[in-house]
Amino acid sequence: MCVLCAVVNALDAAKKKLPFFADKPATSMKTTEKKDVEFVCARESLSPSLSFVDEIITTGAKAEKKRNKNDENVWKAMESLEEEISALAKWSFDAFEYASSSRDKKFPLARLFMAAFDVLASGGVGERKREDVKEIFALINREKLFIFAQNVERGYVDIDNLPYHNVAHACEVVHATFAILADVITEETVMDPLSVFSLLVAAIGHDIYHPGCDNATLAKDRIDIKRRYNGQSLSEMVSCEVTLELLRRSGALCGKSEDLECDGGLTTSQIAYIEDVVATSILSTDLSKHDENLNRSGNAAQIIMKSADLAHFARPREIHLKWVHAAMSEQKRNTKREVVKDGHVDWKNQVSFAETFVLPTIATLTEHVSLGSTPIYEFAKANVEESRELIV
Repeated sequence: MCVLCAVVNALDAAKKKLPFFADKPATSMKTTEKKDVEFVCARESLSPSLSFVDEIITTGAKAEKKRNKNDENVWKAMESLEEEISALAKWSFDAFEYASSSRDKKFPLARLFMAAFDVLASGGVGERKREDVKEIFALINREKLFIFAQNVERGYVDIDNLPYHNVAHACEVVHATFAILADVITEETVMDPLSVFSLLVAAIGHDIYHPGCDNATLAKDRIDIKRRYNGQSLSEMVSCEVTLELLRRSGALCGKSEDLECDGGLTTSQIAYIEDVVATSILSTDLSKHDENLNRSGNAAQIIMKSADLAHFARPREIHLKWVHAAMSEQKRNTKREVVKDGHVDWKNQVSFAETFVLPTIATLTEHVSLGSTPIYEFAKANVEESRELIV
C-alpha cells in the first residue's frame, strides 16, 4: 500500500490549494497563476495546477448533456462492439490502423476498453470461465464505466499531434493487457478478480496526459510538477492521479446504484484494493525503476502492465516498425537526442533497449506469470534478432 499512500498523500496535500478539489471550480486561477519555467514538452496544455482533471470532466459533462438531447450514436456504439471484440482476438492488432480507421466513430479507445471489459465480464475466453471474475465484474456499473473511459480518452493526444504517446498507444496497451489477461485469467492462483479489473483500468489510463517527453525533461520544464511528486516518476504520477480521480468521480464502482454514495456495488475495501493495484501498475511503467520493479517478480499485476507497455516489440515485424519510427520521431522532437543516423533508425540503440528492458520483462512474464497461448517472448526475441542484423 506504500505506493498508493504516496499518491493519496499528494492528493491530500493538494486539496486545500488546487481548484479541482474545491467545492466550486476556481477558474480564476487559470489567468492568475504563472508557470515556473517555459514548458517546452509537446503537451503545453498541461495546466500548472493540474486542474485539467476538472477540465476533462467538464468537457465530458457537456458532451453527456448534448448526447441526452440529440445524439444516441455513442451508446449505440457501445452496445455494438463486434469489431472491437474481433480485434481483441488477434495478436496482429495494429493500433495505428485501428485508431485511424475508427475516426468516423466516437471513442475508439473507450470502445476497445469496454469490449475487453465485456469479454472478461463473461468469465474469460474459451470454455473455462471464472465465476469469481463474473461476480466482481457484475458489480461494476457498465454505463458509468464507459463514461469513465470516454473521459480518459479525452486526456490522450491524437495520432497527428504526438507520434508515440497518443491514443493509439493507449489502444495498443489495452489490447496487449487483455491478451495477457485472457491467458492469466484461467489460472485462479495467479490473478484475483479485482486485479483483473484493475489492470484494465491501469492499461487505459497509464499514459493519460503524457507530455511527450521523458521525466528528466519534464522535471526541467515543470518545476511545479517536480515539486508535487518529489521528483519521482513524474509523468506516471500525473497519469496515476488523473486516472484514479476520474474513476472515483465516475461512480462506476458503485454498481447498479444511481446514487454516488455507493450504497451498492463494491465495498470500500475492494475499491481501496483496486486503487492500490491501479497505482502500483501504472507506476511500474517508469523505466528508470526497471530493475527495482522487475525484481518484484511475485507481483503479477506489475509484470503484466510492464509487458503490455512494451508489447509492440512482440508484434508482427511491420507493426513493430511503426512503433519504432514513432518512438524515434517523438524522442528526436522533444529531447533532441541523436536517435537516427543519416535518416535511419539507430538499430544498435534499439537492440540495447530491448535487451535491457524488453526481453527481461517479457521473460519474467512467461516464466513467473503466464506461459500463455501466444509465444510473445519468442516473437520479441525474433524481432530483436532481425534488428541486430540491421546494425551498421
